[in-house]
Amino acid sequence: MTAFATAGSATERRLRALCTVLCLAAITCIALFIRLLNSRQVFTGDGIHFMESDCFYHMRRVFLAFQNRWHIPEFDSYMNYPQGFHCNWPPLFDHLIAGAAWLTGLGNPSDRWIEATGAMISPLLGACSTVALYALARRFLSVVPALSSAALLAFLPFHIQLSVLGRPDHHMAVVLVAVLLLWSASGIPDRPSKIHVRICIQTGILLALLFLLWTGSLLFAGILALWFCALGLLRLRDPALPSWLLQAALVFISGALALLPFVMQTHWTRAGELGWDAPSLLQPLVLFIAGAFFLIARFA
Repeated sequence: MTAFATAGSATERRLRALCTVLCLAAITCIALFIRLLNSRQVFTGDGIHFMESDCFYHMRRVFLAFQNRWHIPEFDSYMNYPQGFHCNWPPLFDHLIAGAAWLTGLGNPSDRWIEATGAMISPLLGACSTVALYALARRFLSVVPALSSAALLAFLPFHIQLSVLGRPDHHMAVVLVAVLLLWSASGIPDRPSKIHVRICIQTGILLALLFLLWTGSLLFAGILALWFCALGLLRLRDPALPSWLLQAALVFISGALALLPFVMQTHWTRAGELGWDAPSLLQPLVLFIAGAFFLIARFA
């Protein structure tokens, strides 16, 4: 009887898991379908039409990446003519489109294929963000509320507006990586018996990726630091507090180290500028300071 009960319980768990996967897949497909409803406005007989000016400039940077062996020049003489302008956008989103076009175009994509990849990138990222939100919600909720969260995101009007077909802008990439950052950070044990190095470094790398997508990601670093501080204050008398503070330090220091090689090459670093709105030494410096704060708190 015990063997039959165990087998029945295992079968029931597998069926529940299968139903969850099917429901999540359905939500993701519906989310993608909604974001492709404007296809006739984007894919037209006279070419691919993008939604706004930023999208056109992102696509220009994608083509520059192909023309310059993946390097996207920071200085653009076509901006602020005739003086030109150093574009302060981080390059990761444009490299993402270029890389996706190169892979799906089998190493030799046509111009129209590159444009089509750019048009599709935001709907795909938007659909993937529903899966990421489900994974984050499952850290705190049961299956049904987590699926409800993903479904709500799939139909959220502002999310649809940012992830609609023909809008290759960085916003959806920021949303997706930010949700993954919160998912990773929430997986760090708050009463650790040992330092969970892999999860901490993973969280730090995701934080660095956010800075390579959007310079305003200092906001996410601040939220993460406040979260670590709040949980630390709640556990002032907990013997696991020193390990928790070391984990916080490792997150920010690993993020700074991952980000540093990229910002060292930028115009703003070479000019000695610490700009929050451009890739500069300010971002890894802030992360190093946050890491040092938690490290000092650990040994204080």
